[in-house]
Amino acid sequence: MSRRLLPKPSFASVSSADENRVTKPLDRRAKRNCVATACMPCRKRRSKCDGQTPCAACLANDKSECFYDKESDGRRSGTLKKHVNELSSDNSNLRCILGTLQYSSDDYVRSIIYRLREKEDIGAIAKFIKDYPPRSGEEPISKELGAELVQGQVLETGIESGAGPYESPGSAGIGSSSGYLGSSEHEGWQPYDRGTNHNSSASPSTDSPPPNADTRLIIRSWTRVTDDIEFIHHLLQLYFDWQHNSFPVFSRRRFLEDLISGRSRFCSDLLLNAILSMGCAFSDRPEARTNPRDPLTAGNHFFAEVERLLDLEEGDSKITTIQALAILSVRECGYLRDVKGWMYGSVALRALSEPRYRDGGNLELDDPELEVWRVTYWGLFCLDMYAFYLMVSWSLILARLPQLSGEVWPLPQTNYETEQDLSEYSELEASWLSTGQSTRVHEAFLEFIKLSEISRDITYAFYGPATPGEGVTPKKLIRFHKRLCMWKCELPDDLNLQLANNTPQCFHIHMCLRATTIMLFRPFQKVQVNGLGKDLPMAICKRAAKELVNMAHKYRVELGLRQHMLVTSHYVFLASQTLLLDLPAEMEDLNRGLCILTETKNTWPGGGLGLFALPMISHQWDIELPKETRAILDVLTETERRNMASTAWFSAREEEVSVITSDFLEYWEKAFSNM
Repeated sequence: MSRRLLPKPSFASVSSADENRVTKPLDRRAKRNCVATACMPCRKRRSKCDGQTPCAACLANDKSECFYDKESDGRRSGTLKKHVNELSSDNSNLRCILGTLQYSSDDYVRSIIYRLREKEDIGAIAKFIKDYPPRSGEEPISKELGAELVQGQVLETGIESGAGPYESPGSAGIGSSSGYLGSSEHEGWQPYDRGTNHNSSASPSTDSPPPNADTRLIIRSWTRVTDDIEFIHHLLQLYFDWQHNSFPVFSRRRFLEDLISGRSRFCSDLLLNAILSMGCAFSDRPEARTNPRDPLTAGNHFFAEVERLLDLEEGDSKITTIQALAILSVRECGYLRDVKGWMYGSVALRALSEPRYRDGGNLELDDPELEVWRVTYWGLFCLDMYAFYLMVSWSLILARLPQLSGEVWPLPQTNYETEQDLSEYSELEASWLSTGQSTRVHEAFLEFIKLSEISRDITYAFYGPATPGEGVTPKKLIRFHKRLCMWKCELPDDLNLQLANNTPQCFHIHMCLRATTIMLFRPFQKVQVNGLGKDLPMAICKRAAKELVNMAHKYRVELGLRQHMLVTSHYVFLASQTLLLDLPAEMEDLNRGLCILTETKNTWPGGGLGLFALPMISHQWDIELPKETRAILDVLTETERRNMASTAWFSAREEEVSVITSDFLEYWEKAFSNM
């Protein structure tokens, strides 16, 4: 049965709402407002947004802050341009890396492959290539190496683990891992996570790792460059023996305790990598260099890690950061990058000069931390007076005042270099805690501080006297000389040079005394005055120079010159410059000093600066060099001369010589005659 249709309703019986719906065409209806991008709070709540600022939904919720992230919309032109720029930058970096792999030598390519396998950012790798480009004249990559890269084979360094030529006694039994440098894919090993994510800018923590944490894993976790803890121990031993024991900037004992326990109170990734980068300069192992045949690349892989960690620093002046910067300043000067070294040193010194550190007694520190701060302050004070004094060329002639007064912190009281009871430690931990142990380190450091204070007084007498009456006079020069002689007479017997078996720190403080004497009278070496006898400036300088050269020769005989502090070569240069004025009478001692400089430059390229500067000085002083002397000076290659000529050290030596004018000599000759 069919359903009956209702009749069409009349307009009179239709409601107003139905009438509008029926009579109004579709195109006259209100259009929906389509919002392209919703605000972030609405996205989070998944609610409807009207696109206004602020939107209605955020106004209804007073706690919401209405804001839009336009870059999240990939359809906008600004975002597209950003993506294009990023792709262009990546393309440029990849072309740089690819070109380096194609045309560089095998050794240089090996360092790039290591960085790629460590998943380092391609921008950082490209920056490394630009900062440390391949040397001109290097052979291109071989076909054999190219085949290895294609097949994905591991590049072996060819060095077997084990004791090297400079292995320290007592390091036997320290675990080592095989494999190529920087590999972290050894079976059964995963880096120990201390919670800092290799970022030294994280807040220092004194929490120890779990009691069952393997000491080897903890030590490996401090650096991403290598996982061979025997190699790390080897470099630490070299650093303590040849640098720290003579020029300490931190407490060896506190550093090693935190190193093996995983604490970051007195140890950090930044500090350890800085130490290892400098320890590589004293090592003959090929893995200590990025290019095994180029000594100039010693420690560059650790230094690259240091630079990465410095970029992560948040600007807080932690003690480990200050210590690392001080070490980096010396290393960079040794590799003829003196301006960069001075920058690192200035940052460290300025950090110690902050108002909160000007009065050490106001800091609420416990006993270990207080002593570590004292060692760091006085270590940088000595570094300021001598290392920057000589290496970066800010000498008495250039009127450079020290940045640290040396009167803020008391002298270090606790001797953290003495032997400690290791019975409570395991055999492995005890072997690490005994790393770099030596005798009379603390005593030599205290005497070095006293000598640095005399040098500070000399500097202020020349260029920073409190009153005009406290300026330099001939009598005051003699009084300073007597203070230096008294310092020598008051040295403990154990710190005097013996017939044999002398330590590097004993050699250092005695050579430093002679260098200070030369710096005191160096501007007046050419002043001619009758009647002063042995107190004539030239006579005092020549006597100190001959003693200094003889000590350096004794150092070479007893310890060898393969490992030495950079400042030693500058001490020898001061002596050689003094003996130059008395040729040909002092030709034998002069040639002996120059032969020592030729050996020192094999460890520190900056050690050869004296060989480059001496011919210039002899020319300005109108001194003819003997044939034997010229033969020694000709050992420098053209590349070495070009690198040395670009340093600030060389220009400073030129300025020193130029200020000794006839008016200068005439003034001081009259001053000495009136004594």
